[in-house]
Amino acid sequence: MKADLRKQLRGRLEHLSFQALVSKSGDLTGRFQLWSAILKTPGFKGKTVLSFCPFDAEPQIQIEPFVEHVAYLRIEDWDKRVMHPREARRDIPGQWEEFEVPGSGHRIFHPLESQPLIRDEQITAVLVPGLGFTVDGTRLGRGAGFYDRYLSGIPAALRIGVAFEVQMLDSLPKGAHDAEIDMILTESRQIETIRYSQWKNHGRIERE
Repeated sequence: MKADLRKQLRGRLEHLSFQALVSKSGDLTGRFQLWSAILKTPGFKGKTVLSFCPFDAEPQIQIEPFVEHVAYLRIEDWDKRVMHPREARRDIPGQWEEFEVPGSGHRIFHPLESQPLIRDEQITAVLVPGLGFTVDGTRLGRGAGFYDRYLSGIPAALRIGVAFEVQMLDSLPKGAHDAEIDMILTESRQIETIRYSQWKNHGRIERE
């Protein structure tokens, strides 16, 4: 079932024209800008937001204009599904290298190994890509399990799903190891779960 859904959702993304991708990404970035005002309040000042470098058909969000402390995940070991957060900014050249995703032909950028590691407690929020989401925070990824594994190790951080409206579904299958999402940003709305209120009030989330 998940394989069929992934195929369907990839098709939705690939069907978007370049103009639609740019327009929707701009609107989504505007939503992030509005949300990011909370990072300037005393409880969150100085904290790091962890972002991602998107595939071509994914939302092209860039948070550097609005966030002082930014990090990205570096794939340290593909076979063991190990990623580590490293300080890097997409508006500063020389901090990146290409990584070819095994068996897919896709290439992504991730931080150089020489970029400083970020401690888990420094990270207040993680921007999470995916193929599909529901309003209650269920996420369907690409199937490799990288984010589910990584997010389980930093349970207190806010998890922000980043998606277009065409990726929003009424329901999705959920496995025991699938990481829940706390808030979703699309080009037209900000969707909050009850866990988002906990983070906003206390700066962390206590997960079961």
